[in-house]
Amino acid sequence: MFKIICENNNLDFLSILKKENKFIEKESFVNDVFIIIFVVIIFYVRIYINNIKLIILNSGGKIYYFDIDSIVINIELLKEYLGNELGKLKLENVIKEGYFIVFKIYLFVIDKNEIVKKVKGVFFESLIINDFKEMYYK
Repeated sequence: MFKIICENNNLDFLSILKKENKFIEKESFVNDVFIIIFVVIIFYVRIYINNIKLIILNSGGKIYYFDIDSIVINIELLKEYLGNELGKLKLENVIKEGYFIVFKIYLFVIDKNEIVKKVKGVFFESLIINDFKEMYYK
């Protein structure tokens, strides 16, 4: 945000940082700071999603799959956690049948005509629903 303000006012962002912070010697410090901010955001997201997972489990729900940006559960989530605003979750699908094998390898059926599958490490088209069923049950 500070960098954008500087750029909008034709100010040199790096020289202002150096004046304000005597320990900044080179531009790589700025890149390191951005990496740190990114890591903090990722950890905050993990804390947030873990709190939602605890709410689901404490409500008697089951978690079948989750990633940093998605979660598959068997109960309806409270309305206060749903929406289009930043930090809210959105309901993308109601699943009829699903097979969650390992991280990034799953298939779920939304209706007769729509199947969603994610396959990491093999050709996407090479696996069909029966392959997922076999992996799941065996």
